[in-house]
Amino acid sequence: MAGAVVVLTPFARPWDLPWEAFTVSVTPSADGLELPVAVAYLWMVVVATVVAYILGVSAVRRLSAAVGVTVASLGVIGGAVVAWGLVGETLGGFQIAGGMIVLSGALLAQTATRSRTPPVPPLPDVSPAAR
Repeated sequence: MAGAVVVLTPFARPWDLPWEAFTVSVTPSADGLELPVAVAYLWMVVVATVVAYILGVSAVRRLSAAVGVTVASLGVIGGAVVAWGLVGETLGGFQIAGGMIVLSGALLAQTATRSRTPPVPPLPDVSPAAR
């Protein structure tokens, strides 16, 4: 994670963020409650990051590695579908192609684990000639 921070910080450019936006209040919906942006941000961090991480770690303990990785990779696809359904987000061609690659990999991982069956040991020879 620290390596990702070092590599991605120049691209994210956090010094250009309007930090004063965290000091105002907003109303998320027309008839909704007015919230400080910082509270909404913390809620998003807790739900989207902390709870998701805890659920993911506890799920991997109960699932096989292949199933756990498949479920984790499908989270990105699920997020894109939810964003499309809730806020009308659109996906570009490269994003759709990437989603198809992820879905193909998940399908491949699942079919590969299902097709592997442990070999059946040969039965001992019990014919009279073997005695």
